Amino acid sequence: KPIILLNINGYYDPLQALFEHLFAQNFANPNYRKVYYFSDSVADAFAYLDRYHMEHRA
Repeated sequence: KPIILLNINGYYDPLQALFEHLFAQNFANPNYRKVYYFSDSVADAFAYLDRYHMEHRA
């Protein structure tokens, strides 16, 4: 199931930077980027959900 972080006004920018630092230092597998999605708006979050469900239909 997708994890969406609604990053309004950059609230989660520090968390996003931490995640990128973990990948850059090879501390986390880059495949984990697929586990979460940072969204700047509600509309973008719903668009992501639509894309996610289209890609993961069973």
